[in-house]
Amino acid sequence: MLVHSVSPPTASIYLGRMSVLSALIFILVLVAGCGTTGPEEETAINEDIVLLKEARAEGETLESNLIMGAWTPESIFAAIPLWEITVDSDLKIGEESLLFELGSHPGRPVTFIQTSRSESSLLYVRSIFGGASLGTLYEFNGDGEERVLRDSSYAVSSAVYHPEDANIVFYYSYGSDPAFGNADQERTPGYYRLNTTTGDDTLLVEHRSPLGPDEMINGFDVHPNGTTLLIPDVRSSISTPRRPRIVEYDLTTETPDTLALDYDSFINEGLWLRYSPDGAQILYSNFPFNAYSNTAAPESEVGIFDRATGAKRVLDVNTDPRGESVQIAPTWSPNGQHILYGSAPLTLPRGAVGPYSLYVLQDVN
Repeated sequence: MLVHSVSPPTASIYLGRMSVLSALIFILVLVAGCGTTGPEEETAINEDIVLLKEARAEGETLESNLIMGAWTPESIFAAIPLWEITVDSDLKIGEESLLFELGSHPGRPVTFIQTSRSESSLLYVRSIFGGASLGTLYEFNGDGEERVLRDSSYAVSSAVYHPEDANIVFYYSYGSDPAFGNADQERTPGYYRLNTTTGDDTLLVEHRSPLGPDEMINGFDVHPNGTTLLIPDVRSSISTPRRPRIVEYDLTTETPDTLALDYDSFINEGLWLRYSPDGAQILYSNFPFNAYSNTAAPESEVGIFDRATGAKRVLDVNTDPRGESVQIAPTWSPNGQHILYGSAPLTLPRGAVGPYSLYVLQDVN
């Protein structure tokens, strides 16, 4: 069991910690930028990066904040709000459809999306928090119907379909806590397997992050063979920053295996993981605290880890010619050739996050 021996934080600790850490980080990034005078020199952006959709495209009145996307053979989904976009082989946009307006569920933004590999269905989370993914798990099918799979009392952060059976959904729950309004539910934090047809819901492995929802999102995945969980073991606490670890948990033998990967940044707390379509590589994003919100430092590290050789390759995903950008949740194209990701500039004062636009990094494999 991947259980950290910490007591569940109270609501005041969660809310207080988020505000205190936000203030400290904002002060640090202001100090770091105080020595800069005059206009910043622009640097060339990787020529393999394609801007797919701007946060506010020309002629649009609605400003999006496209933190993440999900790519199917037919189309691309992106949020926030929830868009469906078709692209051709040259990555030119064909049609755009706004599936849900920002105000369709007031105060409950879409903070996570994931598509099925085999069917035209979509999982997404509407969060009860503005700066973290924790709330109600929904499914949106190809007929345009929305249904609740788990209500907000389950405190779901993220979910993925079983690679071979879209009726099976794996999800991560932060469990019960007064901060979530579900203290009476006695839910165990961890990874679950839900059969959406029968309603059977099984706790696979108990796992509590020391940061709880302050990790912003639990970026876990499931291997294409459906037998292994890819777990982001975020280990930092309010007093002890520690690099997160990548853990593969074999569901058959119920044994964990920690992968040997170090990151260039010591202070980035968040971790998002995605298996390549063939399962041979792991795409990761080691992102900073508050990346969902308006202040973050430093930039994210996005890279590919080869499971056979243990080699890591950091990808050049920077989208801000004046400095650095932040990324949270990159994902693969269906053929494993390209990377889809949301990216936002770390603008002036350094550390203030601008709106996220949607990009593709071409030909990573």
